Amino acid sequence: VKIVDKHSRLEGMNEITPQLCKFFDAAKTEIVIQNPYVVLTEPCYSTLVRASKRGVNIIFHSNSGGSTDSLFPQAFLMTDLVRMLTDMPTCRVFVAPTEKERLHAKTFVIDQQLTIVGTYNMDPLSEQVNSEVVAVVLNKEFGTMTRLRIKDDMKVVVEYTVKRERDGKVVADVGPDSHLDEKVIKKMNLLRKLQWLRPLI
Repeated sequence: VKIVDKHSRLEGMNEITPQLCKFFDAAKTEIVIQNPYVVLTEPCYSTLVRASKRGVNIIFHSNSGGSTDSLFPQAFLMTDLVRMLTDMPTCRVFVAPTEKERLHAKTFVIDQQLTIVGTYNMDPLSEQVNSEVVAVVLNKEFGTMTRLRIKDDMKVVVEYTVKRERDGKVVADVGPDSHLDEKVIKKMNLLRKLQWLRPLI
């Protein structure tokens, strides 16, 4: 077990994101990310694209606009969804549909060998602003157990998917607007326009 942390922006040290990217780069078969807020920064995004190109399966389990306690990250995920699933063809995105399934765990499992658990969200706020800490556990039994626990958490989910149209354009097939209330979608579409806030989410 190794503890990896980062200070707030005022203090400067950030060990978590670089280590996480190294772990993703070392993945051989699977990366499971269970996180309530998925707003990928460029370092993590690029590393996951590389992993997908190697044939690594990538599974996201996150919140939706129907389960979250913060609508901003879900609005930005809505914006990123088609790009993510296009650039990472081995990626699958599952979301908790209602408050009953609301997710707050921040857990990563790589090849069922390496498990990362802590306070770190997959968003710019955790990467660049907040002070965060995670425990990194290298143990197959613990990794397998954690992977099974995440699978159990995913009993009720909606999977977001894309499709390719006749002209070759990739568009959303199943996304937030497939299962969320019209009022929530309207709010998310409004928030999506505030891209200048992305570094603070």
